[in-house]
Amino acid sequence: MRFWETDRPVRTASSELVRQPIYTKSIHRWRRYEHHLGELIEVLEPVLPRYARYESINR
Repeated sequence: MRFWETDRPVRTASSELVRQPIYTKSIHRWRRYEHHLGELIEVLEPVLPRYARYESINR
């Protein structure tokens, strides 16, 4: 699960990116637009509890 620590060669334009952990700094930026997302949030409501554990990241 720590993909950025692999020694295998990477031959893509993003080869430097795969050597870094997943970027999470902007994880809550969507909240700026929350008032525009009402219908989408309604549709996703049944699955939102699955992602609740990610809510505390970078707060």
